[in-house]
Amino acid sequence: MGKMSSIKINKIIETIFIIIFIIIIPLIYTRKTPDNQIVIRFILLSISLLFFLLLLYLKSIKNKKLLIKDYSFYFFLLLIIYTIISGIGLFYTVNLTDGIFSFSKIILFGILIILMFLNFDDPILLINKLTKAFTVLGFLIIIIGIYQLIDLSISESISHNNLYKITATFGHKNIFAQILLLCFPFSIYVLFERRFLWKLVSVFNILSIVILLTVLMTRSVWVAGVLAFIITSVIGIFTFKSNYINLKKLGLFIVPLIILILATAILYSEFDQSSAFKKQITKTFKFNYGSTKDRITLWEKSLELAKEKPLLGYGVGSWKINILKYGNQNLKSEDNLTFYQRPHNDFIWILCEQGIIALICYLSIFIISIYTAIKLLKSDIKKKIKIYVLLMIYALVSYLIFSFFSFPMDRIEFIVFISFIFASLISLSNNLIINKKSVIQIDTKYLAISISVILFLTILLGLNRLNSEIHLKKAYQARAKNDWNTLISEIDKSGKTIYKIDPFSTPLSWYRGLANFNLGNYTEACSDFNDAYKINPYHIHVLNNLATCKGIANEYDSALSLYKQALKIAPNFEDAIYNICGIYQKLNDIDNAISYLRKVKNPKNKARYNKVILILVKQKLYALAKINQEEKIKIYIQSLSEDNKKIIEIFHESVKNNYSIEQQVLINTQKE
Repeated sequence: MGKMSSIKINKIIETIFIIIFIIIIPLIYTRKTPDNQIVIRFILLSISLLFFLLLLYLKSIKNKKLLIKDYSFYFFLLLIIYTIISGIGLFYTVNLTDGIFSFSKIILFGILIILMFLNFDDPILLINKLTKAFTVLGFLIIIIGIYQLIDLSISESISHNNLYKITATFGHKNIFAQILLLCFPFSIYVLFERRFLWKLVSVFNILSIVILLTVLMTRSVWVAGVLAFIITSVIGIFTFKSNYINLKKLGLFIVPLIILILATAILYSEFDQSSAFKKQITKTFKFNYGSTKDRITLWEKSLELAKEKPLLGYGVGSWKINILKYGNQNLKSEDNLTFYQRPHNDFIWILCEQGIIALICYLSIFIISIYTAIKLLKSDIKKKIKIYVLLMIYALVSYLIFSFFSFPMDRIEFIVFISFIFASLISLSNNLIINKKSVIQIDTKYLAISISVILFLTILLGLNRLNSEIHLKKAYQARAKNDWNTLISEIDKSGKTIYKIDPFSTPLSWYRGLANFNLGNYTEACSDFNDAYKINPYHIHVLNNLATCKGIANEYDSALSLYKQALKIAPNFEDAIYNICGIYQKLNDIDNAISYLRKVKNPKNKARYNKVILILVKQKLYALAKINQEEKIKIYIQSLSEDNKKIIEIFHESVKNNYSIEQQVLINTQKE
C-alpha cells in the first residue's frame, strides 16, 4: 500500500510540474518590465526546475544510475559542447551582463531536457502527459487570441496592421503564430485519445489554429507549416509500412483544412479591403521588398560581422552592440529610433556570437533528434507512438524553418517547447530501440547537486534582472514626463553594475547622462556619457551626446570626431549634422558647416533645419558683403538679409545647382 501510495504521489508531482512548465510559464507575464515576458518566465522556470529536481532527488533519483545509450549519448555530448563554447564567449563578450543572461537560458534549456530524460523511465507516460498539456495550452491561447480578435473588430477595425495587436500572452503576433504552429501536432496526436472530451478539444484546436494562422498572416509560419508538411510526408512515406497509411482518412483530414483556409481568407477579405493576402503572398516571394528586404540586409551585415571571428564568434550578448558599427543604411533603423536586438535568424545569431563550431553543434542536436525519430519510425514500436514521433518531426522541422526568419531561442516559451520535444524523442530512443549498448553511466546524486547549485544561481540572476527592469521601466516613465531627478533615482536603483544595457541597446548610463544634462549638471552628464560610450561605442545617441558635452567643454576636435563617428553609422542622423554645423560655426569655418548641412535631404525637424540654414547663410552673406565692393551685389545681399524665406530659397538653389552660396548670390544678382 505504501509503495502504491508513493507511486501515486510521484505521478501527481510529475503532472503538477508539467502543468507549470508547459501551461503556466507561457501564460505568465508582468507589465512592470520593458519586456513583459522573458524575465518573469525565466525566474518561474528556474524556480520550478529547482523544486522539481529536489522532489525527484528525495523521491526517486537519489541512488539512481543514469544509463545513456548511443543516440542519447551523442545528443548530450553535442549539447555539452555547444554549452561550453557559449560559456567560453563570456570571457571576451563586450556585453557581459546580457551575455550571462543569454548563457543562463542555454543552461536552463539543457537542464530541462536532462530532468525530463532523467525522471521519465516510461516515455509513453511522458508523451501522454505532455501532449495533453500542450493541447490545453493551445486551447487557452486560442481562446485569448479569439477574444482579442473579436475585441479588435468591435473597438477598431480588422486590418493587417491592427492584427499586430493579436498576441495572446506573447510579445508579438508572430511569436503567437509560431506557438500555435507548434501546438498543432500535439493537438493532432490528442485526436487519437479515446475520451470524447479530449477529441472535442483537439478538433477545436486544430480548426482554430488553421483559422488563426490564416488570419494572422505570419509569412514565416506559412512557409514553415507548408515545408514541414512536405518534408514530414516524404519521411512518413519512406518509413511507414504501406498498411499504416490510410489515404482516404488522410484526405478526409487534409481537404477540409484546405477548404477552411480558403473560406477564412475569403471571409477575412470582407473585413479588410486592402488585399492583405495578395500582398503577403507577393512579399513572400519578393526579396527586395518590405520587411524581407530589411531582413536580408540585416543578414548581410551580420555575415560581415561573423567573418571577423568565424571560429568562436564575438561572445554571447555581443551582436546587438557590434552590429551597429556596420551602419543602419537601407534598414528600418535608419529612423535612428529603432535598434535591432537580434538578426531575425537564430542560425546567423549563433554564428556571430558563438561561432561556426557552436552552430554546427546546435544544428547537429536537431539532426540527431530527427535521425533518432526516423530510426524510431523504422523500429518495431506501437503505431500510435510512431504517429507521435512523426508529428514531432513536423514540430522540429517547423521550428528550424521559422528560426531562419525569427529568434525563438531567445524566448522562454520556445525553450520549454523544444526541450520537451527533445526529451521525449531521446527518452523513447533510450528505452525502446533494442540492440543498443550503454555508452555512459552517470551517478545522478552528484548530477542533482551540481544542477541545484546552477539553478540557485539562475534564480538570483533572474530576481536581480527583474528588479533592474522594474526600475528601468519607471525610468522610462520619468523620462516621458521630463522628471529628471526621478529618472536618475530609478537608474541608480536599477543596479547599473549588473544590468548595464537596456533591451534597446542603450546603456543605462546614457539615461542618467541625459537627465543630468537637462538639469544643467554638465560635468556629471559628461561622466555618464563617457561610461555609456565604454559600454556601447557604436550607439549614435551616446556618440552624439558625449560629443555635445565635449563641445560645451570647448574640446572641439574630440566633439567633431565623435559626431563624425555617429555619421559613419547613421549618415542621415540629423542631430549630429546640426551639431557639427554648430561646432564649425564656432570655429568660423562656415564652408565646412554648409557642406555638412547639404547632406540633409529630407529633414525630419524642419524648424531646426531652417534655423541652421538661416544662421549659416546669413553669416556667409555678411562675410560676402564685407569683401564685395559692387553696389548692386551689396543691395541684393541687404534685401536677402531681411527676408528669411529668400535666404532659405537661395540655400536650396545652391544645393540644386551644386554651387557655393557666393556663386549662387552672384548668379541671382545678375538676374535681378
